[in-house]
Amino acid sequence: MEVMETLPQGWKKRTLDELCALRRELVEPSSTGTNRYVGLEHIDPGIPRIRRWGSDGTLRSTKNRFYSGDVLYGKLRPYLDKAALAEWEGVCSTDILTLQPRDENADAGYLSFLLHTSAFLAHAVATTSGVNHPRTSWADIAAFLYPIPPLPEQRGIAAGLAKIQSAMEVQDKIVVTLKELKAAIMAKLFREGLRGEPLKQTEIGEMPESWEVVRVGDLVKLCSGASRPDDLSTECNENTPCPVYGGNGVMGYSSQFLTTQESIVIGRVGAYCGSVHVCPPRSWVTDNALYHREPVSEKATLRFLAELLCYLRLNRLQRKGAQPLVTQGTVHSVEIPLPSKAEQDEIANIAMVMEKRIEAAEQKLGRLKLLFSSMLHLLMTGRVRVNHLKLGEERHG
Repeated sequence: MEVMETLPQGWKKRTLDELCALRRELVEPSSTGTNRYVGLEHIDPGIPRIRRWGSDGTLRSTKNRFYSGDVLYGKLRPYLDKAALAEWEGVCSTDILTLQPRDENADAGYLSFLLHTSAFLAHAVATTSGVNHPRTSWADIAAFLYPIPPLPEQRGIAAGLAKIQSAMEVQDKIVVTLKELKAAIMAKLFREGLRGEPLKQTEIGEMPESWEVVRVGDLVKLCSGASRPDDLSTECNENTPCPVYGGNGVMGYSSQFLTTQESIVIGRVGAYCGSVHVCPPRSWVTDNALYHREPVSEKATLRFLAELLCYLRLNRLQRKGAQPLVTQGTVHSVEIPLPSKAEQDEIANIAMVMEKRIEAAEQKLGRLKLLFSSMLHLLMTGRVRVNHLKLGEERHG
C-alpha cells in the first residue's frame, strides 16, 4: 500500500465520500431495449473504460441509472478490480455502485484511476463480507482516505494515464487481429496447401490430391505425464532450469526432467484440457498433460503436427463431467490431413513467422501494462508530478 510521509504541496487527504456521492437512482428496464446495460461481465479487471455492453430489453429486475461522467464500481468480489468511467448514460447491475464525482473536489477520470490503486483495492477487499458472494459497500469504501492533488493536477494525472491506456487498447487490438489473421491463414493452408493442387473430397473434408488422411495415433504415441516434481519452483535459475508443463503450459521449474527431446504437450484434464504446447528438451510434464516419449513418425514433422492439433481445438473432444478430460485414446483416434514433409515444413515455418509476430505484439502489450501499473503508482503518490505540463489542462470525464 502506498504511504506518503509528507504530502506534496497543495495535496490534501480526503475520503472517497468527499470526492464523490453515491447516485441512488433506480429504474425499471425498458422493454424496447433502448438503454445500454452494463453488468459486471462488461467491466474488465484493471481497465477504467467500458469497452462493451448489452441492452436492457431482456432485463426483468430494477437496475441503477448512471450518466456520462459517473464512475461505475463493482462491489461484488472487489478483488477483481472492476471500476470504469461512463462515457454515456445507461443502466447497470445493482452489484455496481454508481459514483457521481463532486466537481469541486474530483475529476471523473482521476477518480476512475484512483479506484484501481493498490491502496484502494486493499481497503475494499478488507471491508468485504459474505462467503459465497463477498461484497463491499458504499458505507465501507466511502471512508477510504487518500492524499488527493488539486483539480488541475488530477486532470493531468488522468490525461497521462488515459494516453497509456489508449496505447494499451490499440496494442490489444493488434494482438487480437494478428491471432485472427494467423487462424485464417492456417485454416486456408490446412485445407488447400501451398502447391495450388486440385482438391479432393475425403471423409474429413476437402484437401489437396497428394495429401493423405491419417490418424494422430499413427504419427505419435501420447502418454500421461508424472506427478509434480518435489522441487517445483516459480523461478528459473541454475538450480531449477527445467520447465515444468501442466495443463496450460509452463507452471514452474525444476532440477528434474522427463523428456530428453522436444515434445508436443496437450492439456489432459481441467479447464485447459486440449490446449497444445511444445516443450523443449529436458522438460518435466505433469499428469495434467499428455506428451510423447518417442519421436513422432518419420512421415510427420513435430512443428506441423503441433500447429495442426492446435488448429483442431482438441478441447471440443473433452469428456463432460466434474473434471473436463481429454484422453490419449481420444486424440489418437482423430483423423487429420497429412502433406509431404517438405510441405509440412513450409506450412510450419509460416505458422512460426506468424507466431513470432504475435509474441512480439504481446510483449509490447506487456510492457505497456507494466508502464501503466508503474505510472499509476508514481502519479497517484506524487513521486512523479504532471502539474507543470500542458497535459494537465486537458479535462477527462
